[in-house]
Amino acid sequence: MAKETSKTTINDILKELDVLEDVRTEVLISEVDGKPTNRMAVVGADSNHIYSVVSDRYNLVSNKKLIESFEKYLKDSDVKYQRVKVDTFGKKKQRISVRYNFPEISASFGTTGAIFDSGVTEDKVMMSIEIQNSYDGSCKVAIYIGGFRLVCANGLRSYDNAYKFAAMHSNSEVENIDNLLIVNFETAKEIFLNGLCKTWQEFQNTKFDKKAAGLIFRSLELNKRYKKILASMWLEEKEKLQTMWDFYNVITWFTTHYVSHRNKNLAQNILNRTMSAMKEQ
Repeated sequence: MAKETSKTTINDILKELDVLEDVRTEVLISEVDGKPTNRMAVVGADSNHIYSVVSDRYNLVSNKKLIESFEKYLKDSDVKYQRVKVDTFGKKKQRISVRYNFPEISASFGTTGAIFDSGVTEDKVMMSIEIQNSYDGSCKVAIYIGGFRLVCANGLRSYDNAYKFAAMHSNSEVENIDNLLIVNFETAKEIFLNGLCKTWQEFQNTKFDKKAAGLIFRSLELNKRYKKILASMWLEEKEKLQTMWDFYNVITWFTTHYVSHRNKNLAQNILNRTMSAMKEQ
């Protein structure tokens, strides 16, 4: 069976976002003495668009090379994938983030279906990878590995980060980014299937504990507004909870509906803190 991938190529998306072209660096010349400085401009190879000015220790990683090499590896390996999100950041689009889901690298967990009257009877989690890069040092070259979950019937989703590789552009490692992507993809599968999914299965097999849940709630250190929302949800849903996986779904629902649209990093941190606290119980 042929693998299913997006019909839109990454080149189409990057072209639409105006970040398709290759880039180069040019050493800046001092206006005082005409000598080379220790600063470089990151310049579009065709447009001569200046994306940023960086230190001469900066190792340039092209968005085009980074993403095309990863997708070539996936296709050559016959890995089924879905490119689900491409974002750029900054006025000069000097930072990019691309997310992939892998439907065949997945696990399913049962749910009561009663929580929030969601109607969801099977909680499927697929492996997800997010790649980030920048031309101005605003973020490292990073590969985030986690699980992508459908958490309710209306299609809201949650991304749970379990592992990441990140290297500064001044690190010589990024010069071999093609190989790092491949190595970390294989690592990702191992961590997802034998780490994250096993942890979630333990939650599914653990009977709901009100005392432990209360301690976890308090450990999240939420502001007053979020505490009030979560307390209201807790009072409404706590009698329906049967397992600690159901409890984790409460936190996931909360972050998805009330936090992530305001602050994605905070939403992810809440999920990470919840998982860490649950492991300790």
